[in-house]
Amino acid sequence: MLIQPFLQYVLGAVLLAYLLYPLQLRFEEHASSMVTAFSLVVLAVVGFVAPLVVVLGAVADSAERVLQDVETNGIPIEEIESRIEELTGQQIDILGELAGSGREVGAVVFDMSIDAFGTVTFHLIGVALALFLLYYLLKDGDELLDWLTRMVPLPTDIQRELHTEINGVMWGGLFGHVFVALVQGVVAGIGLAVAGVPSAVFWTAVVS
Repeated sequence: MLIQPFLQYVLGAVLLAYLLYPLQLRFEEHASSMVTAFSLVVLAVVGFVAPLVVVLGAVADSAERVLQDVETNGIPIEEIESRIEELTGQQIDILGELAGSGREVGAVVFDMSIDAFGTVTFHLIGVALALFLLYYLLKDGDELLDWLTRMVPLPTDIQRELHTEINGVMWGGLFGHVFVALVQGVVAGIGLAVAGVPSAVFWTAVVS
């Protein structure tokens, strides 16, 4: 019952530990298991945060360019208001309506702030739990496997056979997902290039 709300983070930690465990074994030849596990956890965090920062920076840069284009070209607000009045006979204050909409959005955001705080807290706890599990799975994963082998009521040879088959299925699934992601990224990149989207190569990498 304690783990169920954070099950996705637990499974994520197990998956990351499975991927990084070969590196853990190799690096343990040159450093202690504690230092190696901590370094791999830092590497996992950087590997997730760095691409996210790059993507957010690119999105922010694109939004800034759009705003600059709007300011440079200028939107004839008064002409639009005059045209609407000619067609409908109604006077409309576009800027005033936008300001009112902004105030309404602000009120809605304020009302949802408590729920947002709870959601952020939940995810922060989940991430902390995942990092905690990832560290100890890397550091003491071999001891955990030995304990499971002793506790599972099956002969050792059968357990080894099952471990070998599961290992093959896991790596096959991971490579399959990576291959599909690469194919989707290439197809999306071709579509972006044909559509004339700037920085198509960058967005292809992001989609992949």
